[in-house]
Amino acid sequence: GHCELQAGQAAQAQKTLSQALSRQRAAEAEPDVLGDTELLLAQAIWRAGGDCQQARKLAESARATFLRIGPSAEGVASATAWLKS
Repeated sequence: GHCELQAGQAAQAQKTLSQALSRQRAAEAEPDVLGDTELLLAQAIWRAGGDCQQARKLAESARATFLRIGPSAEGVASATAWLKS
């Protein structure tokens, strides 16, 4: 999904990342993995012209997930910056 997003294929990235997030949640993946996927999915939805509210909720969830790791977690700043943009 990340490579698809970087290549400008937001709709395909959205599909791939949505499937990945479902699998990660079912497998109770590590918080940093979940947060990364949620944030990437939010970006993909936004770039594909999808549901902006869903994208924002995913980014907020990613930020909350990163904060559970700790306030200095790498993803906190990324999620916060994206939400402010």
